[in-house]
Amino acid sequence: MKIKFTFIEDPGHEWLMVHKDVAKQVGYEPTSYDYETEDHYYFEGDCSAGAFVAAYKAHHTDREVIFDSEYQEEFQDQFDRVTV
Repeated sequence: MKIKFTFIEDPGHEWLMVHKDVAKQVGYEPTSYDYETEDHYYFEGDCSAGAFVAAYKAHHTDREVIFDSEYQEEFQDQFDRVTV
């Protein structure tokens, strides 16, 4: 079984978009470098994204993780930072 996650990219960074229910399911908490909407976390690509993927793979050993990407100009201006 495969699951696909999307990296949202802007000119300077990237964030892994993950539904909040999925993050909670594997016990992963966002950091202050991450962003959020009502339904999703956006895990920062240089740090949180890799840690989330490792937690996901440890929890779902039967699933292959694949990625795609989407470019969004000025991503950081659209969402709120996570408050920890």
